[in-house]
Amino acid sequence: MRSTGRGRHDNQEVSSTPRSIPLQEVPRVEDQHQISPVAQRGFQSFLDIIEEEIEGSQIREGSINPSAEGLQRAVGLDARDIASYCGFVLRQTVSFRVGRWQNVFATYGQAMCLKVKEKFEILDDRRALAMDTFVIDTLQRLFRAWKNRLHTHYKKFPTDQERLDNRPIYVTPEDWNWLVEHYSSDTFKRDPATREKATPDAVWEIQHTHKTNGGRVWLDPKPKEIHGRLKELVSQQKDNQHTLTGDEILESVLGEKSGYVRGKGYGKKPITKRARQQIDVEASVSSAIEVIRDQMQAEFDRKLQEDRAEYECKIQEERVEYERKLQEERNELQLKEEEKHVELERKMQAEIDQRIQAQLTILMSNFQQNFVK
Repeated sequence: MRSTGRGRHDNQEVSSTPRSIPLQEVPRVEDQHQISPVAQRGFQSFLDIIEEEIEGSQIREGSINPSAEGLQRAVGLDARDIASYCGFVLRQTVSFRVGRWQNVFATYGQAMCLKVKEKFEILDDRRALAMDTFVIDTLQRLFRAWKNRLHTHYKKFPTDQERLDNRPIYVTPEDWNWLVEHYSSDTFKRDPATREKATPDAVWEIQHTHKTNGGRVWLDPKPKEIHGRLKELVSQQKDNQHTLTGDEILESVLGEKSGYVRGKGYGKKPITKRARQQIDVEASVSSAIEVIRDQMQAEFDRKLQEDRAEYECKIQEERVEYERKLQEERNELQLKEEEKHVELERKMQAEIDQRIQAQLTILMSNFQQNFVK
């Protein structure tokens, strides 16, 4: 039974799960997602996926035998089919919505391993543990390669709506909606511990080291030297007013080669001279606009302060004038009240005098009459 040989080669190092044993001596098994480095292909078509699923489902039951001492890999007539079947089981079982590989394996790992064991017979029972390790490592590698290809497909479209409208045919709508949201989130774009984007030196270290129980081990002294230069240049950016981008840091240390940014594979195109000049012009214009904006803001604040002071002064003058007029009206009203009071007293006194005079007249008249008699 042959392997379909489609997809994209996954050369990224992965760490084994806590349930697995070290796999440093396990060669990578070519599976249906790997292709020749010469004949590069894009994302798989619908017919490719259907054919791949059919071949995975039609793999016959077979027997495999873990190889001779020290190799820790599957050998035999059906050895190549196991990777293909692992990919088939993976795509038919897992959901991306559970998150990282650790969660995927905790949720689906036992079921996937059982499906593979049911399909293939281990001729040497003493190497059952090595078989488990090989299957787990293969599933993990294929899962990450699958997820990386989906991220490549995600980046082909500028907006989330277009990405949702162009869902890969072999991914469920629920999983694709979750992946689009995940790839757009800060959790995916930034380091979950520091909430910052990964620096070029950190990415370079991950790409050129093996992860072991004792830490990360460099594959070659040359990448280690480059990492030191990258790390030094990254640390210098903290004190610089105009910091370099990650691509500019890589270009400064590694140089530009064959129309791509070294350290980021063939997919990352460098900034052209014209584009860099355009960026510099835009930066200068943006800086000038910012200066003008600051000046206009300062002038606006000054005028606003002057207008506020003038308004407050005017309000104070109007308040004083209002109080003056109010006092004049109050004094005028009080004067009128006093005049009314005086006039009332005068009238009352005149009436009293008039009554007294009338009483005196009556008394005098009575007195005269009595005197005549």
